[in-house]
Amino acid sequence: MKPKILITIPSIIVANAFFIQARMFQDMLDDFDIYICCNTGAKKGIDVNIFKNMEFKGILGCQESTRREKIYPFQLHMNTLGGRKFSRNSSIIYDMNKNDYGNIRRQIVHRALGASSFSARVMNYIFEKYAGENESIRNVIDSIKPDLMITFLCGNSTVEIESIKSARLNRIPIVGLQHGWDSISTRGLMPFLPDYMGVWGYQSRIFAEKMHDMPPERIFHAGVPFGDEFKKPCEKSESEIKSRLGLPEGKRVLLYAGSIWAYNEVRNLKLIEDAIEAKELDNCCILYRPHPFQHEAKADIDFFKQEFKHVYLDPALAAQYKTAKEQRKGVSISRNKIEIDFTHMKEIINISSIIVAPLSTVMIQGAIYGTPSVGLLYVDRANERFWRRWEFEELDIIRAMPGICLCPHPNQLIDDCLKALQWSEDEVIIKAMKNYAALAIHNDDLTYGQRVRHAINAILHRDDNSVYSYLGEPIINFKNKENVIDFS
Repeated sequence: MKPKILITIPSIIVANAFFIQARMFQDMLDDFDIYICCNTGAKKGIDVNIFKNMEFKGILGCQESTRREKIYPFQLHMNTLGGRKFSRNSSIIYDMNKNDYGNIRRQIVHRALGASSFSARVMNYIFEKYAGENESIRNVIDSIKPDLMITFLCGNSTVEIESIKSARLNRIPIVGLQHGWDSISTRGLMPFLPDYMGVWGYQSRIFAEKMHDMPPERIFHAGVPFGDEFKKPCEKSESEIKSRLGLPEGKRVLLYAGSIWAYNEVRNLKLIEDAIEAKELDNCCILYRPHPFQHEAKADIDFFKQEFKHVYLDPALAAQYKTAKEQRKGVSISRNKIEIDFTHMKEIINISSIIVAPLSTVMIQGAIYGTPSVGLLYVDRANERFWRRWEFEELDIIRAMPGICLCPHPNQLIDDCLKALQWSEDEVIIKAMKNYAALAIHNDDLTYGQRVRHAINAILHRDDNSVYSYLGEPIINFKNKENVIDFS
């Protein structure tokens, strides 16, 4: 009888990445019965029909817990004194969102929850007693009786935490795979830890160990879901890619990668456009890629009223972006359509000389290829709440990486773009960027799927031939001096 694996998908945003990984799980079907359980809730839910053509053993649904929804904002910001010594992220998120919170919540979040490790544990105990177990996930577990569970650490859906809690209550080992670059660092105290954690690379391993007290013996470097695609050479020539994107031949491409908050983006595009028109940035054009889940921009100018000559909107997102601007809201996230194509991302990074971004995972993706970036540090008064964004822990590596130019003011933007363009032709800087990127994103000769497969074999079969065979070994308790022996 084949072991059963239950994979929970917390949100439609995670489902976008999961489609890249789905093939690897399908390749395991000869050895495992694999079931998919999607969050089908109203807020961030998934239409299960998008999985109907995949050959999994079963596709099921679960719902977010109403009670968990009420306490989840508190838990996202739980930050003990011990955690503060290492991480400033929870306080940064609090500063960004404090205008949304009333005085009572402010007191609870930063006094009661953050007063000490003890008070955090007490409050978390009370919260969890109130939340109970998610019945829909429990029912799925009871019907399947899995030998192993896998979920995705995303920090933006309660189904992630509910999956881990149910697995722990039912004594089922669970693996948490890191979804996004900031999914482990940009959050407060996790109410429950998975038994095992698959992280992007060494940088995230440190976050898992120091911020969340994850045992190092239970962490493996899974890499990134898009890593396999980025390893492959582009099948299309630069000319073919530019033609598909509607970009002019013979011009250097500046990729403007938008932020989910979209502050000042069109104003920045206008500055670069004017510099190109004035020949300060000679022989250049701009490819604007808005964030695929962009929120409504605040106090920016209208993209479609600028009559840009040198700015080209990424055709993959043009329709959604235009609709969002017409309706004056954020870009809608489809429940039944997958938005992100990493082959497309690979191609646009490969044809770009530099990346310009207020803050974006595209910067670390560009570093994989040695593509320099200009990081925009500034925000205007209307978006002042984001002033501490660049202090997030995961961005430390970007703030001190060769080939990354940090721009503190729009008056410096064009000079910094010129500097980055110079770096794009410097092989020493390009090589250094690639080496730095390897600290954040693990890469080796294995595919992402093979790494996960090795981890599963170590956990379920204690396979000594697994790359991660240590996952199946017991953890030595050094505090209890379990390594102190008497030689006989």
